[in-house]
Amino acid sequence: MSDSLSQPAAGRTARASGGSFLPSGAAGWLVLLAAGIAFPLTQAPYMVELGAVALAYTVAICGLNLVTGLAGQVSLAHSFFVALGAYVSAILVQTFGWPFFATLPVSAGAAFIAGILVGAPAIRLSGLYLAVVTFAVALIVPPIILRLEAITGGANGLSIARRMVPDVLMRADQWIFLIAFVFAAAAIYLLANLRGSAFGRGLQVLQANELAAQTLGLNPSRLKVLAFAVSGVFGGIAGSLLALIDSFVAPQSFTFMLSILLLVGAVIGGIQSAGGALAGAIVLVALPQLTDGVGLGWVGVTYGLAIVVIILLVPKGAAGLGQAVLRRIRNYTGSR
Repeated sequence: MSDSLSQPAAGRTARASGGSFLPSGAAGWLVLLAAGIAFPLTQAPYMVELGAVALAYTVAICGLNLVTGLAGQVSLAHSFFVALGAYVSAILVQTFGWPFFATLPVSAGAAFIAGILVGAPAIRLSGLYLAVVTFAVALIVPPIILRLEAITGGANGLSIARRMVPDVLMRADQWIFLIAFVFAAAAIYLLANLRGSAFGRGLQVLQANELAAQTLGLNPSRLKVLAFAVSGVFGGIAGSLLALIDSFVAPQSFTFMLSILLLVGAVIGGIQSAGGALAGAIVLVALPQLTDGVGLGWVGVTYGLAIVVIILLVPKGAAGLGQAVLRRIRNYTGSR
């Protein structure tokens, strides 16, 4: 990267914490840690599993926030990255007997390569045209899984019978939640600090003005492809976590609707916010549970209307709302 993008450490820290839904500093992370430990120990297994799913979605949304929020590249291919990570982990664990954690580097590597391939059209395409290409990628995921039935299990899916987590001291679902929590916290931390890195600042310049990025000595094509590749890694890890949570993978779980839902979660949380990814993921998981009692024919309608209302009321997402509340509190306390 060009030296023109270098910053003092203090400025880098300020950028890294900007736009976050979560409290900044050690106190905020301690609160998050306490909540992450207490939740699986105090909730019923069903709620613990839902919480783990929300954490897996958080990791995926962090990747979407990177490629769309920072780099400004529209991507609807995230279900592809998630499916790839899920199936790589499931196949390696069930078919080849690998430990779950040993599959994660392979999932991440496969998703990184897939991100490069998906991001290649971004060199020449942008906006609506790039969205259509990535949408097409999401559409072909289930048919590919079905075609590779000998490896993936086809329409019947692939069950993971091998034990992937210990069952001592805590229940298996509690261990899974804590594993997902560690990866979600790491994803939030990495994305927040990435904003202040040379790579992150380059992506922000690219989003603002591609010509300006070239003037500063940056390579827009390389930045776009690398953004997709790194975003793919987040998606691949999220897929591995979903395979761990469900002990089952099937093509129905990775349709283009998953890409749409993750994009909605990113918008609800704040498309440029690291911590907002957690808020968006929680809404994605919680809303279906809250709307489940309205009747079978109205669940989808109520769910969709709720999302529209949230986006209209909080256009900048949970991160923007959190920042506005904090500003009000500071202004109120400062005026006294």
